[in-house]
Amino acid sequence: QLLQIQEGLYATTKEEDLKMDGRLYNLALYTISRSRDTKKAVRARRMVDKLKELDDGQMDVRTYFNLLSASAYTNGTPEEKLEAFQIAVDALKELRESLGREPDSSCFGMFLKACANLMPESRKRDAVVSSVFKKCCSDGLVDDFVLSEFERASSEALQLEILGGFLEDDVRIPEEWSKNVEEDDEV
Repeated sequence: QLLQIQEGLYATTKEEDLKMDGRLYNLALYTISRSRDTKKAVRARRMVDKLKELDDGQMDVRTYFNLLSASAYTNGTPEEKLEAFQIAVDALKELRESLGREPDSSCFGMFLKACANLMPESRKRDAVVSSVFKKCCSDGLVDDFVLSEFERASSEALQLEILGGFLEDDVRIPEEWSKNVEEDDEV
């Protein structure tokens, strides 16, 4: 609501110091992602669309992480969860297309969290989780967050297939799966 007030003030006064910028939208996006609103994924999506319209260079990986977070933590009806999951799928795709780069480990982990929270256990969920996790492995971005969300989102059969065991049994992953993880995020 504060953003709407500021947008309205700028529209009427055209004072430059009231003009919305990407930092304010990113801050609002973070706030929305932490709310209890069952429509937060939809609201976050609208916020990202407004930020894209600004085209002021403030769109970054953190923007998409917050959009993924808003989606992953959406509670509500099955329809609201499905809508939030579709927003998460679109966010991951858009991150690649809009920023011209691959997701980082935090975005992969948050997408896996969205799978665990928004999709019912099924072969379809395992297929999505498998595809995303394998991409993360090939990019060398598997960190503790990605591993823990993979464990939550995947069936035991998928864990056995990909990891050859279970994390709770201290299964070790190949070093190349984590070769591009930032030092402070290492497995």
